[in-house]
Amino acid sequence: MTGLREWLVSLQLENYCEKLVEQRVDLDVLSDLTEADLAALGVPLGDRKRMMRGIRALRQREAPAPLRTAASPELSEFACARSGQLLLYPKEELRQLSLLFADLVGSTQLAKNLDLESYRDAIRSYHLCCSDLVRTNFGFVAQFRGDGVLAYFGYPTAEEDDAERAVATGLQIIRDVARLELADHVPLAAHVGIATGEVLVSDLVAGRLTIKDAVLGDTPNLAARLQVVAKPGQVIVAGSTRRLLGNQFDCSFLGNQRIKGFDKPQEVWLVRGMKASTSRFAARSQGRMTPLVGREEEREILQHRWDKARAGEGQVVLISGEAGIGKSRLGEWLHDAIAAEAHYRLSYQCSPNHSGSPFFPIMMQLAQAAELGEDDSVDERLDKLEHLLAQGTQDVASVAPLFAHLLSIPFEHRYGPLDQPPEAIKERTMMALLEQLFGLAARQPVLICFEDLQWVDPSTEELLDVLVERFGGTPVLLLCTFRPGYEAPWIGRAGVIHLALSRLDRRRSLELVMRIASHGQIPKGLLEQIVVRTEGVPLFLEEMTKSVIEHRQLSVDGAPSEVMLPASLKELLMAKLDSLSSAREVVPLCAAIGRSFSYRLLAAVSELSEKALQPILDQLIQSQILLRRGEYPEATFTFRHGLIQEAAYETMLASRARKLHARIADVFNTQFAEVAEARPEVVAQHLSRAGRVAEARDRWRAAAVLSIARSANIEACAHLNQALAENAKLAENPERTAGEIALREMKREPIELCGWGSEDIELNLRRLYELREEHGDRDELFSVIYGSCGTHLLAGRIGAAEADADRMAALAEETGDPAHDILTVHTRALLAFLSGRFVVAVDGFDREISALHPEHAARIRRHYIADPAIVARVMQAWALTLSGDDAGATARIAEAERLIGMQGQSFSRIYGLTIIASIRQTRGEARAALELATAAWQMAHEERVPYWEAWADVVRGWAMTATGDVDQGLATLRDGLAAYARTGARQMLPYGQTLLADAFLKAGRIQDGLAVIEQLEQEDAANEVRFFDAERLRVAEALRPAAGA
Repeated sequence: MTGLREWLVSLQLENYCEKLVEQRVDLDVLSDLTEADLAALGVPLGDRKRMMRGIRALRQREAPAPLRTAASPELSEFACARSGQLLLYPKEELRQLSLLFADLVGSTQLAKNLDLESYRDAIRSYHLCCSDLVRTNFGFVAQFRGDGVLAYFGYPTAEEDDAERAVATGLQIIRDVARLELADHVPLAAHVGIATGEVLVSDLVAGRLTIKDAVLGDTPNLAARLQVVAKPGQVIVAGSTRRLLGNQFDCSFLGNQRIKGFDKPQEVWLVRGMKASTSRFAARSQGRMTPLVGREEEREILQHRWDKARAGEGQVVLISGEAGIGKSRLGEWLHDAIAAEAHYRLSYQCSPNHSGSPFFPIMMQLAQAAELGEDDSVDERLDKLEHLLAQGTQDVASVAPLFAHLLSIPFEHRYGPLDQPPEAIKERTMMALLEQLFGLAARQPVLICFEDLQWVDPSTEELLDVLVERFGGTPVLLLCTFRPGYEAPWIGRAGVIHLALSRLDRRRSLELVMRIASHGQIPKGLLEQIVVRTEGVPLFLEEMTKSVIEHRQLSVDGAPSEVMLPASLKELLMAKLDSLSSAREVVPLCAAIGRSFSYRLLAAVSELSEKALQPILDQLIQSQILLRRGEYPEATFTFRHGLIQEAAYETMLASRARKLHARIADVFNTQFAEVAEARPEVVAQHLSRAGRVAEARDRWRAAAVLSIARSANIEACAHLNQALAENAKLAENPERTAGEIALREMKREPIELCGWGSEDIELNLRRLYELREEHGDRDELFSVIYGSCGTHLLAGRIGAAEADADRMAALAEETGDPAHDILTVHTRALLAFLSGRFVVAVDGFDREISALHPEHAARIRRHYIADPAIVARVMQAWALTLSGDDAGATARIAEAERLIGMQGQSFSRIYGLTIIASIRQTRGEARAALELATAAWQMAHEERVPYWEAWADVVRGWAMTATGDVDQGLATLRDGLAAYARTGARQMLPYGQTLLADAFLKAGRIQDGLAVIEQLEQEDAANEVRFFDAERLRVAEALRPAAGA
């Protein structure tokens, strides 16, 4: 311990020797101590500052240990135990550094003018001068390169003023090198280049040669090139450094200059010197919520909307703005403002990692509200769930199985199975959720807060859509926040208001800083820097001000601290992390798990004991990096802001991140198997990021299977896209090809249900055709061609569909399969109908009807979801009607209606009824058309078939107008047309637009009708669907004379 005592004596702190020895601290670990460690040892503030100055100087005199802060024995043991799989403490990492290159001017000429010994002395004096200045300013001397010096600021420990200290050091080097006195009285001069950016710090090894702590990236190259640009006695900095300097230095912009090795011109700044500095002093943080400054208009609107909601007029307030702008804070203000009033508050948090998980925020809120514990038995969970549901409904037994199903809690032993198709279960669940909400609202007003809708899953968004539609007469206020880029579908509806938050102006920013500072004063110069550099973003103002205050607390007797403002949240986080002792390395692990995570999951992933992990988490909470909900071991944690999580995650090397994600996935699979099975998309994300491609593909596929079973077709398509992306990363072989075929086949149904006629359907089928043609059998190839043809038909691309029909015919002839032949005949008859060739269409449907036999049904169903016997008859009846054969059409309709009555499959019934309604419309039989279209619409709505729901609405709207309900009819028709277009189909748009023009004619709105006709005529050249041309001409001829009159 002699070395330790000597070191303490040099600092006049030898009285602490015994205390350090008791803790087994010696010189080997001294440089790892942090201020928090010293505080834990009971060292007073002033002596802590003195000891930390000595420790910093010690760090500069020794090569740094692997990048880590002081760690407990358990942490060190963990790092060793997981080596090769997961390293909490990496030997290399990404850092944001300010790099300084200093070079001696004219060293070549100096070598010529001096003898070798004098030249050696000159270089040695220069190196010593530079290194002393770097160390004095707490930088790290990385390398001597001949007459050059490379120094890092921000390594091995980041501070919040790294860039400022680098520039100050550069100016001091220029000054002191010029003052060096050599024996020969030869004047010396230096020039300095400085750049700031992200680098990889790593040891480089080549054989026996090792370069310790080398930095890789563009930043060192830029700093070296800027040093060349600098003239003797100049400090030149990059734009990246200048943006971090605030008003500390007198800088002149030298323009954007071409720098060798860089494609784009680089900002070049000359630093002339330091400005007069202003001292900083401490103010103690009270740990309060950030004051809400400004937003008076928004607050008034929120209060007014709450008053209206409380009076029974349901309201929606949408708050949008960039990350950190104060959306959530405004919601918290309302919560505080109405705290004294009786009300319920329901809070939901959307997650970027779960935007494909159906009802994710709903499930999380329910689980938290019911206080479901991971160690609870199934019956305990059901009991808790029933207790929660009883607050909103008296019929708990009927809705409990729906909620249990949603939360993946086994329930059949108590309630029996849910014997319904997934679509019906989803619909009932949505209704139960709404009934629960309305049950609560019947007791007292409800405030619903939905955070970060930019990450909402489609199923939850659908639920919100229904909620907004139905809660108009209830005491409910729905408050939603989202970032720019999300288009809220409810903007413009009654009771909905959108508040777009802007940044704070300078006056409000200053006020916020002063209110955060609370008990202290911040010098004017420092205040100005905070305001300028945060640009009015409240989160940045908050974090930077608190950081300044925290570091002021570490100063002694009001003396200025070395720590200046962080330039960004990333720099701020790095400075915080480096001051966290052992907690520093756990934060990226938390970030890799996700925005929110449970204590149990983190403990399992890290393999740290309760004794080691809980203090770390408590420190992260105290440092305002994490928020905690609940008590250990059931606690869950959330990053205080998504940007903090993102910044923490980005500090990791890609290789380390992959190891972490692999570890997380393995823990899910082995220790949280129930969660992994219920939410495979969560595990899939980690496997994808871990680079475990085949496993990730299979998990994404499993997630798609679950989504399809829940009728969450949008999520299913997203999961399958992810699975295809992973599959494409595999080596090209038969397994990869088979995997792609299986995934694309699986995608066909949900993608069609999302919207027929979409480009994605066509791309999927085109790729399937390529794969099937090369690798599949002929029946599978026919299925793909038939699907492609159907896509073209729905999009109204008759020519492309006819080309597919020709390929179908050739393949049917090759296979001799009667099902192939029947479907080819059916397709050509449809094409003839759509083209207006009714005689050909009638003949084709006759041939199809004659060829249909029960033994072909199963083969046909492999390719075609509807009953061809019904479709052929109704389409033939429409063709007969349009060609003037009403008697023949009536006979076929009667046959079709008999088959529809016998048909158990709802899709075929919807198809048949909608076409018959269209036939009645064509005949002008408005009341019959209205009855049939209403029945078809109701069925399509219940079965969630948007294509037929929209078509039925078009016919229904026309019929309503024709029977006297003009306003409602026109609105229904227009809504139907818009909904049809949203499906991606174009086939029936000319028909629907013609009906709209005719409805305007019947309503006496001649100019509106003419506008529709003119639009149809402008699009006529590109329109390949011609079956309703005659009716369009009739309506146009009726409108034009009426317009003249």
